[in-house]
Amino acid sequence: AEVPIEIEGLRLTPIPVDHPVPTFGFLIEDGRSALVWSSDTGPTKRLWEVANAAAELRGVWVDVSFENALQPIADVSGHLTPQTLAAQLKQLEADVPVALHHLKPPSIARIRDEVAALGQSRLGFLERRGDGLGLRHVSRFAEETGLSVARRQRLIGALESFGAACRQ
Repeated sequence: AEVPIEIEGLRLTPIPVDHPVPTFGFLIEDGRSALVWSSDTGPTKRLWEVANAAAELRGVWVDVSFENALQPIADVSGHLTPQTLAAQLKQLEADVPVALHHLKPPSIARIRDEVAALGQSRLGFLERRGDGLGLRHVSRFAEETGLSVARRQRLIGALESFGAACRQ
């Protein structure tokens, strides 16, 4: 299942994650750096193994959909809360930025407060646009992780191409 595909000069390797329907995160590489994106996931192991093995890992994007009080819903639906995120991050060996995404609108304020209470300065947020990740925020995160302008543009192009392919 972890067969990479090449898009816009980037290699995207699907990583099976824990979600009620078959779902994959991705290792995104350009030969000089790597990012890991969880997609929708609950607690998982393989994602962190891949992240730890990635050469030049620059950051991780992780699903945190519900506040801690909604842990039973997060468990059933295959998503993380700030408390399960904290447990999951113990598996990540690299000290890299971690951007959180897929926040459910009713939980956003509580999630932000609970993430702040974790006291981990490497945690940030990828904001959402109406239909998914805002590419402006992805680009800003890529800039913060040290990717050059050309590499950020390739990443955005690959994500746009991949998103278009998924919608067909």
